[in-house]
Amino acid sequence: MKYSVIVATTLAVAAAGAPSARAVDAVTAAAAEVAIDRAKANVEGAKDERGEVAKGVKAATGISTEAIKKDGIFGGSNSVFRKPFGNLF
Repeated sequence: MKYSVIVATTLAVAAAGAPSARAVDAVTAAAAEVAIDRAKANVEGAKDERGEVAKGVKAATGISTEAIKKDGIFGGSNSVFRKPFGNLF
């Protein structure tokens, strides 16, 4: 939901030409909320990791050290590094 709000607002701002301060604030607030939610999820997920280093890696990146061991530094088949456009293509 939040991602769709960011995309819709960004497209509306782009179509309108020069963005208003209000539109920029709305996009910035939505993006900040998504980033905060992602950080909270990473910290919550880190609780399941074994070892302090593994917890730190998971909290900072959202990636489990076990996933890195299994799939390598670039991640699995749906990783942003292997599939930069996500599930769009």
